[in-house]
Amino acid sequence: MAIGSSRPSEPRRRRPALFDLRYDRQLVLALLVAALVPLALFALVAFPRVSAAVRAEGERGAADAVRSARALVDQRGTRLAAVAASYATWATFIDYVAQMQTDRLQTDVAAFLVDKGTADAVAVVIGPTDAAMAGGDAATLASIARAALASAPPGEEEIGPGIAALASGIHVVSVRPLDLGGREGPGATAASDGGAAIAVSRRLDGGFAIDAATLTGFAVSVYLDDGRLSVTSDADAAAAAGPPAPAPKEAGQVVVRDTGGYATGATGLVDRTGEPVGTLEASGRLDVLNAIDADLTPILGFGFALSAIGAVIIAILLSLRLRRRLGAIAGGMTAVAGGDTSVRLPDTGGDEVARLAASHNRLAATLERRDRALHASVGEVATLTPDRAIDDLAAAGTRAAIVVFGFASACLLDEDGRVMAESPEATPGDRADPVDMPERDGGDDGTPRAEAGVTDAIAGSDVAAAVPVPPGTWRLHARLAPGQEWSDADGALLSLYGRQLGAAIRDAQLYADAAHRAAELERVNRLQGDFLRGVSHNLQTPLTHITVVAGELRETHPGDRSVTRDADVIRTEGERLSRLVSQLLTLSRLEAGAVAVTAEPVSIATIVARVAPAAGDRPVAFVDDAPGLVPIADPAAVEQVLWMLLDNAARYAPEGQVRVHVARASCEALGETGRADAEAAVEVAVEDEGPGVPLDERERIFERFARGSTAGDHAGTGLGLDVARGLVTAMGGRIRCERAPGGGGGRFAFTLPAEEAAGPA
Repeated sequence: MAIGSSRPSEPRRRRPALFDLRYDRQLVLALLVAALVPLALFALVAFPRVSAAVRAEGERGAADAVRSARALVDQRGTRLAAVAASYATWATFIDYVAQMQTDRLQTDVAAFLVDKGTADAVAVVIGPTDAAMAGGDAATLASIARAALASAPPGEEEIGPGIAALASGIHVVSVRPLDLGGREGPGATAASDGGAAIAVSRRLDGGFAIDAATLTGFAVSVYLDDGRLSVTSDADAAAAAGPPAPAPKEAGQVVVRDTGGYATGATGLVDRTGEPVGTLEASGRLDVLNAIDADLTPILGFGFALSAIGAVIIAILLSLRLRRRLGAIAGGMTAVAGGDTSVRLPDTGGDEVARLAASHNRLAATLERRDRALHASVGEVATLTPDRAIDDLAAAGTRAAIVVFGFASACLLDEDGRVMAESPEATPGDRADPVDMPERDGGDDGTPRAEAGVTDAIAGSDVAAAVPVPPGTWRLHARLAPGQEWSDADGALLSLYGRQLGAAIRDAQLYADAAHRAAELERVNRLQGDFLRGVSHNLQTPLTHITVVAGELRETHPGDRSVTRDADVIRTEGERLSRLVSQLLTLSRLEAGAVAVTAEPVSIATIVARVAPAAGDRPVAFVDDAPGLVPIADPAAVEQVLWMLLDNAARYAPEGQVRVHVARASCEALGETGRADAEAAVEVAVEDEGPGVPLDERERIFERFARGSTAGDHAGTGLGLDVARGLVTAMGGRIRCERAPGGGGGRFAFTLPAEEAAGPA
């Protein structure tokens, strides 16, 4: 509303829509008007005459096309008859027939003609015998040849029929009698009763339809006698033409009809006896261009001449300058699309084309600047590898922001606002956040993000920009140079760079943390190994002395039961402690990868007999259900594993029987550590009648120092099963815990590679 005026402003009077069009659209409208004049004249004066001429021309063309197609059928029959005649006079072929050499007939004649594509089916008949046949419809063809021989007048060279309906469609058929006079052999004898002939056929297939369509320019279709379509060169034309016309009664007669925009000619296909076997049709669209005759030419020529002259005059008056300028713009846009953003267009004048050229120049300059910034940012980000120090990354990222975006200054602040890196030109004001920078929610990784926002700084003379760098979240603050352009696209590119810089800093932090943890774990692992090796080495010798002294004490006081009992306790506990030390040694060697196992035949029964004392006074039953398999493993390692499993059963299942069960297993039971060349596998299981192991603890008890909830007050270190798993894995097997058969007790089973035992020589 204007100041001092209370009247509402009147709406501006709108000009007619025609004058609102730009002059390029006025050019298009003028050309349309110039073209519509002769078209309207043609529609009012010439269309009725064109329709009649088109229909008449189409019907004549359809009749000529179907006659040409029928001539092509006859030509195919003539060629086929020549093929039959050449073989009927071939002396070698006549000898084959006379001698009934069916294999020669099949390979040298029948199969050769079919494979070469000369015929689709071939049949040679000798009296009542089908001597040789080849092709999908050869059996039917043989029946036709035999019937033709029976009904043919004497002396007839070709006894047809020329056309026949076989199982695969309409065929051109040629039957040629064979003269076996003067020949001897079983074939000549058989031919004396019913004659002999060679029959060949070619189907009117897709190749025929395409050849006929190429010859005539019409779509050619062949229908069976019952109206079903056999083959066509154009399925759409056949569908539009509809069902075939009734077959003409006389040979060579053509029926022409108009079916929905198609002119269709049809002629009947009959066999030698005059019986109809199908219909041959040719269909063509009623094309106006093919029906223009001398009566229409003056009218059409005059109308199109007027249209052409008017269009040329209007185009010369309105489009010369427009085409030249639009061509220049098109060339510039093509160059930009091809990657050349240095092309600039003349933008003088105030019309639409000048404004379009100015827009193109601004777009090209912006794309060129952003392309340089994008390539530079990609190159700089590639140098921010996680193995660099965080301070080094912060300084490098700040310097790269100035180089890439052309900032006057930049600084990088951490989440507490402390300056991590800044350029020498930075001022205290650069560290403050722009007041109107839009915040956004966090991304998929939970880190906050924001678009690069801008705000006026000192009287609008320059602009400050900030973007989050989200490791924690840090912020990259920058000041644009005076007069430097800045847009939302530049802000998006700055946001992308900030996220990449944040990812590099976050990766550097993770890399440093991981390196520190790896070093600490390596140190702890080294200390643990040194401790285990030191303890086991320092305990092994004293334990040996204790065991020896306990034995000597028992031998020197054989009559003193108290001394004997104490000596046995000392020896038993010393041996148990010695086995614990042995487990520690084995465990340290497993961790160091120094356990070397052999692969040799192992007798499980012998080892069980040797380690049975590990079960104390408990009876140990041994069951071997795999007598034909020999485990291939390290005997000492197998003995150590069985000792630990039997000792485990004696301590945690104080009552009942302990059973060692050997059975066959599949090679898949060996797991990923199994030998690839293993012929078979054997499973060794130690079963007891104790409380068993709960389902959720059967994997955990194989971990170091882990014990099951059913262990109770029984002594144990939690190392035995860990060592057993390491030894079994080193031998290429796998160990597991499960419930014993019958629902009670525990079952520890391990698999080993095995081979079939060799039988007696």
